[in-house]
Amino acid sequence: MDASSARRKSHGIGAGGSSKTPSSQNASLPSGMKSSLSRPDSLMPATLVPTSDREAVPFRISAASSGSDISKERLIQLLTNVEDEYDKVIKENARLKAQIEAMSRPGFHPSTNVNLFAQSGGICGISARSSLSSKNSFPLAQTVPADAGAHSPPLSSVDSSLHKLKILKEEQLQKFKSSRRKIASATSRLRNVPSAEAAVVRNFSKHNDGVWDVTVPRAATCPYSILASASADRTACVWNAKTGQCLTQYQGHDGAVNSVRFMSMRVAMGDSVLVLTASGDCTAHVWKVNASQLASKEDQGDPTEGDSFHSSSKPNRMLVNYPLMVLRSHTNAVSCAEWISGTDQIITASWDRSAIVFDVETGDNLNTFAGHDDELTYVSVCRPQKLFVTCSKDATFRLWDLREPTLQSVSVFQGHTDAVNCAVFTPSGDSIVSGGDDRVLRVWDLRNMRSPKSSVRMDGAINRLSISESLVVAAPLDNRSVELYSITTGKLTRLPRAKRLGHQRMVTAAAWFDDYPPSSPAYGLDVNLVTSAFDRQIIGWKTITG
Repeated sequence: MDASSARRKSHGIGAGGSSKTPSSQNASLPSGMKSSLSRPDSLMPATLVPTSDREAVPFRISAASSGSDISKERLIQLLTNVEDEYDKVIKENARLKAQIEAMSRPGFHPSTNVNLFAQSGGICGISARSSLSSKNSFPLAQTVPADAGAHSPPLSSVDSSLHKLKILKEEQLQKFKSSRRKIASATSRLRNVPSAEAAVVRNFSKHNDGVWDVTVPRAATCPYSILASASADRTACVWNAKTGQCLTQYQGHDGAVNSVRFMSMRVAMGDSVLVLTASGDCTAHVWKVNASQLASKEDQGDPTEGDSFHSSSKPNRMLVNYPLMVLRSHTNAVSCAEWISGTDQIITASWDRSAIVFDVETGDNLNTFAGHDDELTYVSVCRPQKLFVTCSKDATFRLWDLREPTLQSVSVFQGHTDAVNCAVFTPSGDSIVSGGDDRVLRVWDLRNMRSPKSSVRMDGAINRLSISESLVVAAPLDNRSVELYSITTGKLTRLPRAKRLGHQRMVTAAAWFDDYPPSSPAYGLDVNLVTSAFDRQIIGWKTITG
């Protein structure tokens, strides 16, 4: 999948056909019609009914015509009528062209020349408010003389065209004014959203293209303070959250890496960590980060102050080129992949409009879920229950139950008006928060799924959001902002953004760190939120509201 076109599809338009030359067309006609079409003076005489009677009797053929020649003579009459109408159009166009050329001359003045055009049956009663010497100037205002009703002919085709041009100009002006009002409204909303108490702590830079996704492990399953990123440069990186160092870079995909997740099973100190990535190459990969690499980097401690803001990878980072497992079944790009909590299974979402559950041990396709009308953009699993949601460009997201043998969706959520880019369960599993291209963040109660219990308008299209343990939603937006919404209090704030502070392009994903217990080696981490963007950066934030 091309990195620059991951969120849009190009449609190839093919054109084909054949054209016939006049000679080949003439050759297909009967021999009797060839001579008639080549010599207009050889047309046989026919008697036509007057114009007023044509609706009742379209044609009346002369008695001299035989029964076998009726069809031929009827065709000849039709061609004769077409030729007459064509001659009239040519003459009318020539007359109008002469009038327009006269109006374009430097010495022309509407008030002194209006009678000339009225007598010639041209543009009657048109006066210009501005000079007509310019080729781009057209008369749009009309004045009708007192005797126009007696001497003026009906409006010509030029009058109709000028009238349509005036209407089109007014419509474009109204659209422009409306767009200005929308821009002003969006700008005022952006200014009115208060800034959150947050600061940039660390910048993780290694990728050579836009970063599509960022994720962190759960504190209950992983003792390491690490994070992972997926990029359009066909790589995924695992980072030390404390030092900003790139620990491992995975290079096994042949397409852009669209999502990344850590294994949901419990990992002890000294154990390796499994990572799951989904790619535009139609596959999902499972690969491993060695515990020795994680431990050695943890022991380095915090970097110096000069390296804390812009940290990058060191030459001794580990490169992984081959996966432990390749999951193949999709026929189009895999947009997202997720571990199913408490099992050895993985679920993937693809642009082929399906979601597939795989067995991690064997790589087998266990179940395929279909039902969406457009490409799938995201999949999320509920931790406490065996539920998951799939999001789609068809403006819906669906709730599925893995315990149901029928593989039918439990519910279809239709509250959005555009593509749904993300839907995430709250930590308790009783609510879902969704967002998409319609710029509205919606909170749904699983006990009453007919309508959202709250909706919040954002300043841009919403991408892959994250929910903290304190129920604060971090919503990354297309307009380079990240807005924080508290489900508990309803408060909406925005991460600070200034020159050289914050992202400079579309923010693609966000991830909250869990609160590590004092016994965890990751306790005291100075970053509690990370965001990724298409400016090739991952930023670590310290927020008070998180």
